[in-house]
Amino acid sequence: MSRRLFCLFLALAWLNASLPFEASAAVVRAASAAAKSPLAMAGGMIDASLPGLSSGNLLVPSWSNGSLSLIAPDLQDLKAPPLLQGQAVPSLLDPRRAAVLADRAMAADSPAMAEAAALKGVSEAVSAEPTAILERVNSVLKDFTPEDLQKLSDEDLSSLSSVVMDGLAGFKAGKREYHQGMATLARVRTEKLLAKRGQELDKYEPYKAVKDMQAVPVYIHGTSERVKTVRPKAEEGVASKQDLTSPRAVFRHYTTKEGLEAILSSKALLNGYLPYIELIVYVARYIYEDLSGVFLTVPEASGRDVGVPPEQRYYVDLELPKGFSLIQPDPIYPIFLVPLPGRTRGWIADAYRKWMKGEDLSPEQEAQAKRLDQEGGPGPDLALPIKVVGHGEVK
Repeated sequence: MSRRLFCLFLALAWLNASLPFEASAAVVRAASAAAKSPLAMAGGMIDASLPGLSSGNLLVPSWSNGSLSLIAPDLQDLKAPPLLQGQAVPSLLDPRRAAVLADRAMAADSPAMAEAAALKGVSEAVSAEPTAILERVNSVLKDFTPEDLQKLSDEDLSSLSSVVMDGLAGFKAGKREYHQGMATLARVRTEKLLAKRGQELDKYEPYKAVKDMQAVPVYIHGTSERVKTVRPKAEEGVASKQDLTSPRAVFRHYTTKEGLEAILSSKALLNGYLPYIELIVYVARYIYEDLSGVFLTVPEASGRDVGVPPEQRYYVDLELPKGFSLIQPDPIYPIFLVPLPGRTRGWIADAYRKWMKGEDLSPEQEAQAKRLDQEGGPGPDLALPIKVVGHGEVK
């Protein structure tokens, strides 16, 4: 036995000695699944935190008197959420996507073990909470049904796993895999948006105007016929001074001074909290909730042209990595969008988690949590990689 393998054996033996039998077995499975790919790492972490989870053995975290346990739900319909004690399992805790990752990771596992990755998989797996695993999987992959995930290639599923794993239990995704995973997220969301184009829009108006000339919010699900694709191929109606399909096309993102410093440091743009909003003065604010992600414009457009608030007078000019989809919500405005799941503000996500655990909330918070659950639960924190080509302040 080589020294490295002997050290790995000792590390596993120490971990097994310090854990209950069930957790020990899970650690061994995590190590055996660890390593050459983010999919294997994700599968190992899922198996360690939700031992035995598979598409044929679903498990859901459940709280009783403040303690957490894993319970098998009742799956009556493959396309409907599983039930737990007669109630639909919250979107955030739906185990079916994680089960697909676990199944595919084990199916693709190689007998050859990458020792360093295995050790890393073990140390991270035992520190990840089941709810944290499921929340990350379901938020990042909220645009995918379990059936969608099953149809993906191992390469695509592994790249998506790198996005799921990034930042979870200290894991840092590789640059190439993360870029590919983010591009896959954008592509799939774009495809689903375009599939809805021309269909009737689903509108929700929480309240009516109480006085004249009041712009009330109208929440909209669906895709307006005005939406145009820009990348990979520009549709008729997309106009700009430059070829926006070119990998050298330059876009602009307006931000605050603090935001600019963060962008220059990370070389990335975060997915936003707010989706695309069309303001009809004195009439309504149409909030297109499916049009979320990272918003861009072009250098010739001022902040006023795209509705940027005055404090966002700083900007970064950038190029997008190859392979990222891009749409234009309305050709009238020089606004462009890399479609991605939108992130959720912390206080809203916290209220959702309280609702999920059955804690008391105000009627308004409870209604908001239920509505968020219908939309797939809280959104993920994502970072879109960019190439910075310039930056400054609008004088």
